[in-house]
Amino acid sequence: MSKANRRRRQKQRRDQRAAQAAAQAVRTAEARSAVPRKTTTDPLTDISALRVSVEDVMAAGVRTEPMRWVIVRCAAMAERKVMTAMQEHRIMAYLPTHRFYRRPRGVLQRAERPLMVGYVFVGLAPHQSEYDLHLIDGIAGLLKSDGVTARINPWTIVQIAAMEAAGAFDHTGPRKPAYTKDQLVRIVSGWAMGHHARVVEATDGGLRVQFEGVFKGSPVPVGEEQVEAVDIPAAA
Repeated sequence: MSKANRRRRQKQRRDQRAAQAAAQAVRTAEARSAVPRKTTTDPLTDISALRVSVEDVMAAGVRTEPMRWVIVRCAAMAERKVMTAMQEHRIMAYLPTHRFYRRPRGVLQRAERPLMVGYVFVGLAPHQSEYDLHLIDGIAGLLKSDGVTARINPWTIVQIAAMEAAGAFDHTGPRKPAYTKDQLVRIVSGWAMGHHARVVEATDGGLRVQFEGVFKGSPVPVGEEQVEAVDIPAAA
């Protein structure tokens, strides 16, 4: 498989995971919004169960009452442009993002992209109308249902913003290493392909291994993608 095809498939998988995460976020938010609550005026006052503060949610640009929340469809790769234009027109907008690692030219970098590619949540104040949105460059239209602009439950917006503030869409934090110290692994790529080694140190995204046999010496660094675990048969 060529590098171009590999990158294309990796991008497709990332987009698919992002779409699944966004859909799950909306489903979770809508399910929770259907539960009767003591507070019915402003969902921002009822997020204690989410373990985030009102300030965290509002920092994302989310307000509720008396906003009318809709979803706008953006032109290709125009989400940031639309967000900037919304600020200039003083129209409230929210663009949830998910963060991930990418490795261009072998260098690990943090990156982010919209959680729902091509869409932005927009909150309209009483003095604003949908017509105002059509005047903004980069907006291709509004999300409609049966020919009518779809309205989004304010609690859904708050829930997604709270989940983002809590790190639900951030995949750049430290993760548990896939391999443990003293584990036996096999090198599957590079100059030592096929040889066995013991894990000396496991870090986030990398390993230091010590080869066995003819290559035995000082520990050397390798990437997790260069090794695979070796199954040791259980003693009879």
